[in-house]
Amino acid sequence: MSRLSTKQRRARVKRRRHQRVLVVRDRLNALGSRSKHYDEFGREIGFGDWAYLMEWGGFRRRRVASTYLPDQTWVSTVALGIDQGIGNDRPVLFETMVFDKKGNDLDSMRWCTRGEAERGHRSMVEEWRKP
Repeated sequence: MSRLSTKQRRARVKRRRHQRVLVVRDRLNALGSRSKHYDEFGREIGFGDWAYLMEWGGFRRRRVASTYLPDQTWVSTVALGIDQGIGNDRPVLFETMVFDKKGNDLDSMRWCTRGEAERGHRSMVEEWRKP
């Protein structure tokens, strides 16, 4: 009987964990959800697929932008993957938040597309950079 190396054992554990996650994803998709979930391109997906993307890094660039200002204020823009718009005709999938150095949120805005989120991030940085 051959013994597996540490690297082989880790790979086996990772494969098994990934297989279990796929089973859970499929079960969650079958159950459904009241809220709508989206991939990074704005395509509607099931809750299980969304959870899988969040857990396994399927969002290639979940963080759209991050900027630290001289006064230690942090401006962060991320892809949420869940429609945050109430009564909007387009899904609101991105959010820009401004935090102080203690982590308290100071301001926020939400966007429908990655392009809007990138432009919105730049405008928030300029707004908060002013003395």
